[in-house]
Amino acid sequence: MWNKGAYDSFRSTIATDWKLEGQKLTPNVTIALGTTATVHMPAKEGSDMSKSGKLAVDAIGVKRIGYQEGVAVYETESGHYTFYSSL
Repeated sequence: MWNKGAYDSFRSTIATDWKLEGQKLTPNVTIALGTTATVHMPAKEGSDMSKSGKLAVDAIGVKRIGYQEGVAVYETESGHYTFYSSL
């Protein structure tokens, strides 16, 4: 299963796509230049989310805000991010 979408804002492109294979969710997120975004990721509580091979909380431009009801929440700076989550 997968999904894809994009929007050309006045700053630059905002885009997301994701793929679900079994219990592995892999979303790609592109945040427009000069902006930030809040990314909500379904995840098991206490699981370690990763971003391009690093723990998401250790990745440059990513800050974990919290976890609530099966969703990890991150604030990201502009750029392109690939996250990985086990559901």
